[in-house]
Amino acid sequence: MQLVEQILLVSAVFIVLAASQSLRKHEYCVIGAGPAGLQLGYFLRAAEHNYAIIERGDRPGAFFETYPRHDTLISINKRRTDSRNTEYSLRHDWNSLLSNDEQMQMRYYSIKMFPKRQDLLLYLKDFKERFNLNVHFKTEVTGLHRLTESSEYRFSLETSQGQYHCQVVIVATGLFKMKSLNITGLEHTSSYDDMSLNPAYYENKRVLIIGKGNTAFETAAHIYGRTKLIHLMSRNRVRLAWSTHYVGDVRAVNNELLDTYQLKSIDGLLEYDANDLFVLRRPDGSLAVGPKDLENDLDQTLFEENTRGLFETKLLSKIGNKNSSFSVELEGEGIVNFNYDVVIRANGFEFDRSWLPNVTTVRNGKYPKITPSYESTDIPGLYFAGTLTHSLDYRKAAGGFIHGFRYTVRALQRHLDAKRHDRPWPSLKQPLTGLIDTMVRRINEGSGNYQMFQNLGDVFIVDRAASSFTLLEEFPLRLLPSLPSASGHPVGRDSLLFVFAFEYGKNFSGPALDVFHEERASCLPEDAYECNFLHPVIYQYNSLPTDTRTSLHKMSPSHLPEPDAIIHLVEDLHTNFRGRSTHLEPLAAFLEAALKQPMYPLSLERCAMLAVMHGSTKPAESWCGGSSESRQDSAAMLRGWSAADMMQHGWKQK
Repeated sequence: MQLVEQILLVSAVFIVLAASQSLRKHEYCVIGAGPAGLQLGYFLRAAEHNYAIIERGDRPGAFFETYPRHDTLISINKRRTDSRNTEYSLRHDWNSLLSNDEQMQMRYYSIKMFPKRQDLLLYLKDFKERFNLNVHFKTEVTGLHRLTESSEYRFSLETSQGQYHCQVVIVATGLFKMKSLNITGLEHTSSYDDMSLNPAYYENKRVLIIGKGNTAFETAAHIYGRTKLIHLMSRNRVRLAWSTHYVGDVRAVNNELLDTYQLKSIDGLLEYDANDLFVLRRPDGSLAVGPKDLENDLDQTLFEENTRGLFETKLLSKIGNKNSSFSVELEGEGIVNFNYDVVIRANGFEFDRSWLPNVTTVRNGKYPKITPSYESTDIPGLYFAGTLTHSLDYRKAAGGFIHGFRYTVRALQRHLDAKRHDRPWPSLKQPLTGLIDTMVRRINEGSGNYQMFQNLGDVFIVDRAASSFTLLEEFPLRLLPSLPSASGHPVGRDSLLFVFAFEYGKNFSGPALDVFHEERASCLPEDAYECNFLHPVIYQYNSLPTDTRTSLHKMSPSHLPEPDAIIHLVEDLHTNFRGRSTHLEPLAAFLEAALKQPMYPLSLERCAMLAVMHGSTKPAESWCGGSSESRQDSAAMLRGWSAADMMQHGWKQK
């Protein structure tokens, strides 16, 4: 009898253990252990929340086990700058995650300007282990369900390892699904994710690559020099990052093929919608490619050598209209046929929502539709992080990449803390006399606003009665009208707000613009609003703009409501915005006009301190700009930069 009782007891223990393993409960469930998931896990752990990161792979950053296919990342690893300030250095480090350990930086893992994916894999593994992040590997999420109102938890996740009950679900899976194409004869093509990586396979072959993004150009660069020719095809023109100022467009590290195209060495770019193509295999193994509406007109005899000219004639007649540069390039450049040996689909990635069928997508299905607080517009309590939030800054800032989303992930965690845990957004409160010093420091050192220009900004809440200000760093600019609820910081009726963001000039970025023209950097302090390159902009609000005050400032790309006043500070080649006459005096005059009291540019002592902090050997007055003779610590002697002068020179723009 005693033996039976022991057996029953052991069985009960196993049942309890099995039940506990099949149902896990967490306040925060993060799906994906890539860079965004690990970054979010770091912040959740630091905030002492109950969280789990659920990863279908067996290691952090499993995406980078395969991609990029040809190993080299396009994210900059600039290991040396003129500053020893870690925050400033992150402006030029596009791979590291945010942490309190300065050793956890990519510069210690690779000396290359563009590291290998293997370097990033090792870095992510070490990051997970260094901070002991709670990652559940080999666990694939297959479904999400909302629990009843009476339940302690809001969501149930179905996974390959059992159920998870979660209060908040945050999807950080990134884009790993290849975009589909509606090509007839798709079986005759290969894809970026399954193409041969052996350059010898492409020896003496004619290759068509569908796509004109970085995956397409990366593929072309890998087989460049082995082929007879390479054509890149998409419906749109090529977009080069140096002209659009968008890091997701084609980067110089991949664009060698543009040389052989423009210098007339057979390779070329074609504009045509690949969804309207057919691909047929000829008896000799080559591939005939053309518009779908031509396919029904083709006869088998057209595949024979002596009738190839007829095939080309019919093909040109179908695509040869004045609205398509495809026909102009083909005829004008003398391309003799449309036969290829290899067709590769390299048209990018999109969001896999197979387990989230009720989530609306935007950008032709590439991203989920979200609010400015990164929450699903369809399912309250479901949030997105990392690349999946890039719809908010698509083709603008860096929110789709590590150097951008490491900051939006932190913004999400801060917002959730304020919303769910009554923990206000981290802030700095100081006497009003420290406003200009603090603002100049953030302009010159802050990395989040720099990387997420026009999307994240610093908010200075000025309490005039108390002669103090409160600084909220890297706040999502679209949330400004709802700042009290989004941040947990009240804004008094008599409070004044300054919002600092970085912006490019309004007419300087675009695929067809000449960004190297001789006047590209010729703006002066008095007309800094005409500057082209990235430069600081400060918006002034005499009261918190409400949701009804939604008209965006016509001069602003930063999604901000119409301000009461605005100042642009002149661009600088080295992004050193401390010039006394070019930056400090105009800023001081602007703040003086708003606050109706004297505001002083940095003192010589403060300049010396900044020089020492940044390891500069220059004289202190050189660090802040101007000469010691020209420095006057009086608002009445700011080289004439009074409020009236600002108005005259157009500082206050409406």
